[in-house]
Amino acid sequence: MVVGVGEDGVMAFTDNGIENLKELIAIRKDNPSIVEKRRQALAAMMKPLTEGSDEI
Repeated sequence: MVVGVGEDGVMAFTDNGIENLKELIAIRKDNPSIVEKRRQALAAMMKPLTEGSDEI
């Protein structure tokens, strides 16, 4: 995100970022379930934080 004067901001991508986004969209269109599979894999890797934990 690129932040302007005040609180306004706008989403911005480099040329490489736009190409990566296009590839991700194509992957998603080919296999819609991949997003849920990846979400589940990430959730399994993350450990829940306990109250009072200093970890981020």
